[in-house]
Order: sequence, then C-alpha cells, then structure tokens
Amino acid sequence: YKDYSAWSEKEIENKKLQLAKTYWDKRLAGELPFITVPPDNRHPKERSGAGKTKRFVLVLDLVYDIREYAASKEITMFMFVLSVVEIVLRKYTENEDIILGTPVSGRNHPELEGQLGLYINTIVLRNKVNSAEKYSTFLENLKSETLESYNYQDYPFDRLMETLYKDHNSGLFNIFLSYETEADEIKLALDGIKSEYREIETDTSKFDVSLTFRERKENIELLIEYSTDLYKEETIDKLGSDIEIIIRQILNNDGELIDTLNIDYNKESIEAFRKDTLARKVKRLKPNKYKAPKSPKEKEIAVLWKQILNIERAGVEDNFFELGGQSIKALQLVTSLKEKYVINLELKFVFAHQTIVEQAKEIENILWLNDVEKNAGGEEIVI
Repeated sequence: YKDYSAWSEKEIENKKLQLAKTYWDKRLAGELPFITVPPDNRHPKERSGAGKTKRFVLVLDLVYDIREYAASKEITMFMFVLSVVEIVLRKYTENEDIILGTPVSGRNHPELEGQLGLYINTIVLRNKVNSAEKYSTFLENLKSETLESYNYQDYPFDRLMETLYKDHNSGLFNIFLSYETEADEIKLALDGIKSEYREIETDTSKFDVSLTFRERKENIELLIEYSTDLYKEETIDKLGSDIEIIIRQILNNDGELIDTLNIDYNKESIEAFRKDTLARKVKRLKPNKYKAPKSPKEKEIAVLWKQILNIERAGVEDNFFELGGQSIKALQLVTSLKEKYVINLELKFVFAHQTIVEQAKEIENILWLNDVEKNAGGEEIVI
C-alpha cells in the first residue's frame, strides 16, 4: 500500500490527471447549490455525527421491471436510481441544479485488481433536472454526463477539495448515493476459517442523508442512513416512499414530463401502482417453452451464462436479465466472451443482445467481419 501511495502521488502530475483536474474545475464551476432533503431541524454549527439507518425493500416484481427498463435503455441500474433520486431532490428543493457524491472503486488499472487495500475514491455528480423535459430526455443526458464524469474518476477527491474548493468547509455535497450488488460482498476463503457477511449498525451518519441501493436476485434493498440531528424518522419514511412512487410512475410512462411526476400520492394510489406492476409481472412470467442451444456458439455461450448466473440451464430465447443478470454480471459476461473469442466487445453488447441466440449470431458476424478486415489489412471491429 505504501508503494501505491507513492505511485498515486506521482500520478497527480501526469497529463491525464491534469486533464481530469481541468474537467472537474469546469464541471463544478460557479456557485454550487446546497442540495439536501429538507430537514426537520436547523443545521447545527457543530454536528454530533449521530445517525440511524432505515431499511426499505423494492419487491421482486418491481426489480424485474427496473432491470428490463435499464436494459432497454442501455443504462446501468445505478444510472436509473441516480435519475430517480435526482428527480426526488428536484421536487423537494425546487432547484434544478442537483449535486451529490458517489463512491468509485479506484481500481482502474489491472495491477490494482488483486491487491488488498482501500482504494475507494469519491466523485461529484452534478446534473440539471429540467422539469419541462420528458424523463426519457433527461435520462439520456444524465447517462452521457455520468459516463463523462466516470472517465475522470481517478482525480483524488481530497485534492479536489484542497486545490479547487477551499471555501466549501461543509463539503461539496450533503447527499451520498451508492449502488451495490451481491458480487460486492466479498466472502473470504481461508483454510479452517468460516466467514459470513454481517451488517454493522454504527448509529452514525457522515452526511445529511446517504442512500445505498443493494441489488439481490429477489429484491433491491434501500438503506437510508440519516442524521438524527436533522431528521425525524417519519421524514425518512416519506423519502423511501417517494423514491418508490417515482420509480413506478417512470416505469408506467417514461414519456411524461418531469413536472408531471408526482410524489404527493395517497395509500390508495400507491396500491394501484403496485397492482398494475403485479399485472405486468403475471404477464411476463408466463412460462416460455425451453429451447436448447443447438449451434456450437449457442452451446458455448450457454455454458458461460450458467456459470455467471449460477443456473442449471439456459435456453436460447431466455433473457439474460430476467434470469438474474445485472450490470456486474453483464460485465463478467462481456469479459468472458472477449477472452473466449478474442474479440472487442463493450458492455452495451449485452444490453443490445439479451438472449443467447442473439449473442451467438452477433458474435459470428463479428468474427466473420474481423476475418474480412484482417485479410484486407484493416482494424478489428468493436461492438
């Protein structure tokens, strides 16, 4: 870790990180908005750090719909929940300039992947939420801006605070958002030692509000850590409910203007949304006839699906995301396909081709085109 620290200090001076510094300087230029969930109590001069955590669960039928929607828009699950949280904050604050923080792994280099150590960095996400826009338009812009911000994630957050924003003693943001999957829960394999994942209740809060979405096969948990100096429990209950309400409205009609998305729903309205989602679930879960892989490519890809998704069989017309796939597993599949067929693929490949038959056909096309390009002396195709 000492070597890593020395290396990271040197990296600050390289051209790439200087470009990142320029990007963040421009991205966070001007007056920064004070964005938070409206508190029940005034912000004290000195916060005690005391906090609590509330747990909410998005049920399976809703999780399936979110996965399908994210796949259809070629976005990650994180981008979807980010858009929802920003809309809720827009409704709460009546400010279209929304800013929050999110963690990144800090392991962009292959040499760091297998090392022990805490390399996590923080980046600031700042987006305009225009109420006059359709949600679908806002999502497209958010996708583009989020990907751009992630391109510059290596710049150390503490340096950003020191060199660019010395005046912001209270921090650049008050809301922290993270998204985790089962793959993020590390299980130690040590001889003679058993390990298990356990939650630790700290009764503290680093920010006004921290939202952590945890994706499981059977549901998505939402953990809201909040400052008890600022909020009553019922305020956080409403926040969790409002997030679910916005999600359901978007899934019902993403062509709506953001201004028409409504968080002031009564219990009867929420129940109506849930019944509508359940109806879509019943329709979606009608059993499809299993079709076994036939071609060599289909059989090879099916083996990869079974390994990654931990399932017993995979039909050629089964949907990757309906079988439990999510963005992390999609990335694992892309990596496996790249290694197996020695081709260039990007994450969007899985979103665009969600069945084995589609993936096998597309890979065969890529291999054929690469052979043609190679014989012609050209470059390989990237999908």
